[in-house]
Amino acid sequence: MRNVDTEPAYPLSEEKIEKEIKETEDTFYFHVRTLDDDRLIGFATLHSLEWNNQLATLAIGIGNEKYRGQGFGDEALKLIMRYAFMELNLFRLGLDVIAYNSNAINLYLRNGFIKEGVIRKAVYRDNQRHDRIVMGILRPDWLKENNSESVT
Repeated sequence: MRNVDTEPAYPLSEEKIEKEIKETEDTFYFHVRTLDDDRLIGFATLHSLEWNNQLATLAIGIGNEKYRGQGFGDEALKLIMRYAFMELNLFRLGLDVIAYNSNAINLYLRNGFIKEGVIRKAVYRDNQRHDRIVMGILRPDWLKENNSESVT
């Protein structure tokens, strides 16, 4: 949680998570699970949707460290981006990531996100201040990278 959110990290029960998901409007929340044993290992969500502007904020996380670096996050990101652009017809996806989370930053860059700005010293963790990196991707750029038809 310390890599995903800027709020204080604390454990949540499965019931509490499910309740929060059901009570949130205009949020698309997906579990990330392993194929072999259907183990819950993370999440991907689109939130803060602005339908009139065709944009949403993306959040993704793989909880247990042993499942990181195995391609689960990359696959989940690709799937939720396809869902956002092709199913929801969004034009822009944005996110922010804590500057010390270099693995996430590299994942987003590899998948077409562009650094758009920095919110300086916005996160206070372990007696240190960290920047938040603002990133985004536009549908035409995603379509171009994924060899899909152009936006009309």
